[in-house]
Amino acid sequence: MRAREEEFTAFVRAHTGAVRRYARALTRDAWLADDVAQESFLRAWRYWPSCRDPAARGPWVMAICRNVAFDVLRQRQRIPLTSLPSDTGPRESGYADASFGWVDTVAILGHLSLVHREVIVLIDVLGYDYRVTAEILDCPVGTVRSRINRARQALRALLAATPDQSRGA
Repeated sequence: MRAREEEFTAFVRAHTGAVRRYARALTRDAWLADDVAQESFLRAWRYWPSCRDPAARGPWVMAICRNVAFDVLRQRQRIPLTSLPSDTGPRESGYADASFGWVDTVAILGHLSLVHREVIVLIDVLGYDYRVTAEILDCPVGTVRSRINRARQALRALLAATPDQSRGA
């Protein structure tokens, strides 16, 4: 039993940042994201023995996080899963782009649809490949490729419409 606890503790330490970032991208609320991350790890602990492949545990907990976030959003009826208002949460980080300078990625991503935001976060922020992303989203790899292409196009359009904040100073 002690080995299982130590293994899980190491897993939580290694994946907390990624789970919180993904939960934040889905919920767009820092406090709610923390709740989602905590519930995700509670569920992961409960079902830990069912995921025997250590290499699959990262995507597995991300899929749990996605399900928890959607459950919470549905319960709270905060936002419809197909549309997202602009982000009102605290600023976290910026994105350096050669032609646009530094822009607030949390605010920019907040203008993307949930479907586009989650593939951008999984692939471009968290670094998952298309196959693993497809497993997390429970859809075909071709769908992931299509979504990431459309998401990147939408992101480019948003960046092009965003004034360069580094030149204003």
